[in-house]
Amino acid sequence: MERDFEQEFRQLKQDEIPDLWNRIEAGLSEKQPSAKKIAWGKWATLAAAIVCCIIAIPAISLTIGRSVSQSDSSMAATEACTEETNTEEYVSEEACATEETSIAQEYVSEEAVTEEVLETEDSMDMAEERQPSLPTKDELFSGEFKYNTFLDSYKTDLDYIRFYAYFDESEWIEHEDAFEVTNVCATKYYYLDAEVVDNAHVGDTIIIQGIEYLIQTMEQNTNGYSVSLQVDENTVLPEEQYIYQDIYGFERTNDGKHYVILFCSGDYIEEQIYLGSVFFDKDCIMTGYYHGEVCDVLLSEYYANEEYPYISVMSFKITKEGLIRSFQNQIAG
Repeated sequence: MERDFEQEFRQLKQDEIPDLWNRIEAGLSEKQPSAKKIAWGKWATLAAAIVCCIIAIPAISLTIGRSVSQSDSSMAATEACTEETNTEEYVSEEACATEETSIAQEYVSEEAVTEEVLETEDSMDMAEERQPSLPTKDELFSGEFKYNTFLDSYKTDLDYIRFYAYFDESEWIEHEDAFEVTNVCATKYYYLDAEVVDNAHVGDTIIIQGIEYLIQTMEQNTNGYSVSLQVDENTVLPEEQYIYQDIYGFERTNDGKHYVILFCSGDYIEEQIYLGSVFFDKDCIMTGYYHGEVCDVLLSEYYANEEYPYISVMSFKITKEGLIRSFQNQIAG
């Protein structure tokens, strides 16, 4: 009879298993702790937990405190940084605004100056356009002047006539078609007839403003004569008459008919021909010193804006009516 070894082996194992569990259970029963030991174990565990808590709580508090402090510091730093940034931005914006304002003011100032210059230039252009053309000699001599009638007698001598006036001693009066300046002194270069001078020699006497001068030296030059003159010490002078001790030249006039007299260092002997009102064209242009520079300016503007205006007319041009329409003012000397 054949044996089934596999079946027997399984049966054997099944028989051994209950006995194994019985033995395990028996061993466990012998080693079960007592209730007292279990109770002490529980209290020991609780005590350890309490001790851990006591130790951990300060550390946790310190950590939390540091964390809160760091958080506060971080927030303060952030706020300070934000405030500083805002301040810098505000200062920067304020600086930009100030700079923009300054630039705007400079622009407005430059624009105002530019407009003022343009207005002055426009006024000058308009004045030049309105001014009539210079009269010809025929037109000048054909009739009498409506203004400055005292010039009628000196039409051939206009190049040698000068005007002097200070506005603190004169009055400025505006008329419909002219400006009047009162208390003006008009003078003319004193001159000698060409025939008298050309025929004079050393040792001769020559009469200047009623006084006899003795010719000591006389030499011809390109403009006339270089001379030296002397007045007799016994000469009786007319009232308020001046003796020129330093006359050094006779200069030929443009028309060749006269000689003007030079003395000192380039001055001309003058004689007064008029004292009273002189009339200027309303668009009269003055060439002279104005606001720190030599320039052309309307006489009306010069009078209105110059602190100490004066007239020292060295040369001038006139209209057919006799109005002075432009002149060169003496700058110095």
